Amino acid sequence: MKSSALLLWVFSLWELIAAIWISLSIYRGVLGMHEEGRIFLFDGEEYLVRDQEELAERVERLSPYLHWSRTLSLTLMALLGILWFYRGWSGL
Repeated sequence: MKSSALLLWVFSLWELIAAIWISLSIYRGVLGMHEEGRIFLFDGEEYLVRDQEELAERVERLSPYLHWSRTLSLTLMALLGILWFYRGWSGL
């Protein structure tokens, strides 16, 4: 495989992973806007506690995907830099 084809393939993969990471980050931010740090309840408003617990659970379920997509994106970006440098260094 030529280095330019490999560079294009890694770049396309990085774009996909970066788009997933950005989408998950935006989704987590939207969920976080609805999360309350402190809730003052009156009688009959216990359903608000359940809603906040469900919201916190959704954010927690999202965390490993955010972590791995960020790690993979940064790793691919480093690989892109190495391939780009190697391609320039070898004079291809």
